[in-house]
Amino acid sequence: NLFLTTAIGDGMRLWDLRTLRCERHFEGHPSRGYPCGIAFSPCGRFAACGAEDRHAYVYEMGSSTFSHRLAGHTDPVTGVAFNPSTPQLATATLDGKLQLFLAE
Repeated sequence: NLFLTTAIGDGMRLWDLRTLRCERHFEGHPSRGYPCGIAFSPCGRFAACGAEDRHAYVYEMGSSTFSHRLAGHTDPVTGVAFNPSTPQLATATLDGKLQLFLAE
């Protein structure tokens, strides 16, 4: 019953669809000009989002705290996806490049 949203300039929000309330607000990743992707981890403990500073950010869902900043791209990260069967996060950028990160 949880839903993630993102908006340019407004960070990432976690909504409870039963109450229609925003339960958490995740900030700290720049998103002022590009729509950046978001994803839940398969275990539900983390959320990832792309950012225009060429990084992907991982947050802990329970506390809304920043966990990791993943580097390695040369363009804004516009897509993120967790692998459902192995501890990996895939990221994609405006220039069409993909990168895989292993979960720690």
